[in-house]
Amino acid sequence: MVVMKPAVGLILAVLLGSSCGGDGSGGGGAGGMGGAGGSNAIGCLTDVRAMTYAANMQLPSKEGRLKLVLESSDPAPPIKGNNNWMLKVLDATGAPVTGATLMVVPKMPDHGHGTSIVPTITPMGDTYRIGNVNLFMAGLWEVTISVSSGMNSDYGVFSFCIAG
Repeated sequence: MVVMKPAVGLILAVLLGSSCGGDGSGGGGAGGMGGAGGSNAIGCLTDVRAMTYAANMQLPSKEGRLKLVLESSDPAPPIKGNNNWMLKVLDATGAPVTGATLMVVPKMPDHGHGTSIVPTITPMGDTYRIGNVNLFMAGLWEVTISVSSGMNSDYGVFSFCIAG
């Protein structure tokens, strides 16, 4: 067992960086904060997990039963803070899925936390408006969208690098 004096622990914490520092000055893992000297640089800009946002970007669900189409983001691309998305869900044949139940969960995989703000989901015909997608700090965010419709239940994960 290693016992550190408080000053040594503090120095190590400063050198290694905080796992959830919101000012961009902390260290972190592959998708964590990577700035130096208090800058707003982030370490996920080259992270292979991050997707490049484009209107109408398509994502096959994990089981291949559905396709998620992120028609738009307001603002575009997604930014730090609140975002509103328009999403279309397609079945395996490419037909729009209406009347589905969606659950949207944003989280930072490298930090192990999500957000306390629950996104709102409003069905609008064959499109779903997802409001309050709160990506409250810079870094890699994964937004898991689970869809249940009749016998189909599946999910997809959009991953974006959010700048500070």
